[in-house]
Amino acid sequence: MITLFRMLRLLQLKTKWKLAFWQFIDRQAMELIKNPEELEKKFISEIAKIIHEDNILNNVSKEVNNATKSL
Repeated sequence: MITLFRMLRLLQLKTKWKLAFWQFIDRQAMELIKNPEELEKKFISEIAKIIHEDNILNNVSKEVNNATKSL
């Protein structure tokens, strides 16, 4: 059975971690807001990477399909 003291301590730790998480998110958001060019660069590079990986997967799947058809 959890004592009252232990329950309060767990509640404090839970609250502390939630606040730390949201503080981290807030700091990251503020950095991105200060440098919108950096955000745009990161965003565009990630989109380009996703598109490139998707194209590679499509090409590989087409090659596999062609290879299985020829068998």
